[in-house]
Amino acid sequence: MANFAELVLPLPLSKTLYYKIPSQYKNRIKEGMRVIVDLKNRKITGIVVGLIDKIPREFLKECKEIEEVIDEEPVVSKSILELTRRFSDYYIVPWGEFIKLTLPSSLILKTTKKVFLTEKAKNKKNTQNLSKNEKALLNFIGNKSYSVTFLKRKFKDISPILSKLSRKGLIEIKNEFRKIKKRKGAKPLEEGFYQLKLETFIHSKEKDKIDEIIKSIKDEKSSQFLIFAPDNIRVNLYSYLIKETISKGKKVLLILPEILLVRTIYDELKKRINVKIGMFHSGLTPRERETEWFNIRNNMYDLIIGSRSSIFFPIENLGLIIVDKEEDESYFLKKDYPFYDLKQIAKFRAKIESVTLVYGSESPSIESYYEALKRGGLISLIREKRYGMKVVINYHSKKETKIIGEELKKEIKERLRKNEQVILFVNRKGEEEFLICKKCGLLLKCKNCNYPYNIYKRDKIVCYFCNYILPLPSNCPICKGVFKRIIGKGTGSVLKEIQNLFPGIKACRFDSEAIKNRKTETKVINDFNKGKVKILIGTQLLTYYYNFNKVSLLGVLYPENIFGISDYKSGERFFQIMTNLKKFVSEKGTIFIQTSFPENYIIQILKDFNYIKFYKSELKFRELFEYPPFFKIGELIFYGKNLRNIANKARVFYSKIRESSEDLKIYEPVLLPKIHGECRVRILIKAKEERIIVDNVKKALQENFQRNFNFIIYA
Repeated sequence: MANFAELVLPLPLSKTLYYKIPSQYKNRIKEGMRVIVDLKNRKITGIVVGLIDKIPREFLKECKEIEEVIDEEPVVSKSILELTRRFSDYYIVPWGEFIKLTLPSSLILKTTKKVFLTEKAKNKKNTQNLSKNEKALLNFIGNKSYSVTFLKRKFKDISPILSKLSRKGLIEIKNEFRKIKKRKGAKPLEEGFYQLKLETFIHSKEKDKIDEIIKSIKDEKSSQFLIFAPDNIRVNLYSYLIKETISKGKKVLLILPEILLVRTIYDELKKRINVKIGMFHSGLTPRERETEWFNIRNNMYDLIIGSRSSIFFPIENLGLIIVDKEEDESYFLKKDYPFYDLKQIAKFRAKIESVTLVYGSESPSIESYYEALKRGGLISLIREKRYGMKVVINYHSKKETKIIGEELKKEIKERLRKNEQVILFVNRKGEEEFLICKKCGLLLKCKNCNYPYNIYKRDKIVCYFCNYILPLPSNCPICKGVFKRIIGKGTGSVLKEIQNLFPGIKACRFDSEAIKNRKTETKVINDFNKGKVKILIGTQLLTYYYNFNKVSLLGVLYPENIFGISDYKSGERFFQIMTNLKKFVSEKGTIFIQTSFPENYIIQILKDFNYIKFYKSELKFRELFEYPPFFKIGELIFYGKNLRNIANKARVFYSKIRESSEDLKIYEPVLLPKIHGECRVRILIKAKEERIIVDNVKKALQENFQRNFNFIIYA
């Protein structure tokens, strides 16, 4: 029987902690269970990651006892513990931060600071001399209690007000620990009637190619495959693979990049497969997430469809992981903390649990296609015939003031004359109106992010990076000059121009700003499919939908805003967007690309949408400039409020890593734009193997660097 438990706490701590196991828990405590412990007079939830008889002597004196073991059975499996431990090491992130990703936030219990009114505050004589803000806060609290975190969101600059009221004895701030609710299970969220479709038909050629996947599932091998096929063929194959896997007593996890796709594929598979299906995404409420998590843990589903966080689900007897649209950027979100690459996590989970892993795409990432060719496991079901649609490339000068050029205008006019529909793609939402001073030329930028403000609701300005909103200023803060509005080229601006060019024709926006809920989304789709909306103007959001009418004209505006940015993946990103958009164009329709760079190689390749041609061209570029898949790239970003401090840390790190290995190529520190009020300095590192980068970065960071950096690997 173990005497001590090694715990990971959901905090940015670099080490695990030891706690004594009370005698009443020694027989039932297991790795993966949640426990309640005291840390610096705060109760907090810990996860047991080890059980041991002895601990180093220096820890014995301060070693506290576990206060309570919450669970009857582990909530984090051994394989998930190993998964999170490995990747906390790989991305140089505290283990506790990764453990948090595996559980609903409601299961990570901790002490919160609550604010109460004292008896003294309830006497009006004691509050007569208070400021307006102090009185407002007391009136808001009343007979209730609120967390300090909630009050900080509700009131501006509340910390000094709380301090003053506390000193005056009018409020009391207490540490409060929420009572644990033990749940046994819950009813599945999504139930309803779905008319089952006929048995999925698999062509003999397709079946021959996926028999290898079926064999891998049967043999419980950790094999990896890439299905290179159009959307409709992939969904058909997924349906077949899911049925085969479940028939062998195994479970399936299907991961999709966006909520919209999760819902769409859920509805489609409900009609095709008569099995229990669970659905999980960020659009669920915290209570719904907890409910679904327990349902998954209690083996209530055969198939789980979810977004990228579902890779950490406690799924027993998993036989198949499918990652669809594997090229999508949302699997690799740099802004998230802790950062992780979904495909890397999926690969390792498949390995440690002997699970078959299938990636799917019609335009796979260069890295995935290269690896599939090199390793084996590529299943190509792309038709080699040229698409019947016509691709027109039209030069549009940067100096042109009109968004819609004359040639595109003629094309739209002709389609409307024939009572046909049009989709216009522009990868910027809204109207993007900026403010520039007429006198001194100042471009008004956010004080927190150093990005230009956008005009919002006519009388306000907003920063779309941090959502900081201010009243619309009347004069320049530098010279008191008058501002002029510079109109950008987003969906809102395109809509205005279309309405001016074609009065009486119903046009509609389709972007994340215009489509705020499912009701609006359904209405726009229905109106378009019924022919009420003739022109649809959308962003990349369009690519996640399958249920729009096919159109005779797809207009692409300012594609250089995508392929023209300084990112080695920008050309690939544009090719993938266009591949996804072409599904909306009828067989004899036209794709009209209006650009200032008609000779760009990506634009020329789009004439026949030949992925292999694009892949070979892109691969030469990647090899020449030492980008993935030939070289791996590590990106270390130091951040903080004080630029001098982070610049100094970046210089110290840079000098250390330069001396660490000859196998590395290190680029000098670069100052990046501020985000959320924090300064940022970036250092790039290249090597032929990612492990070389990780090991040397960790070695250079050993000199007591605080957790004020993000580390990302492009592999």
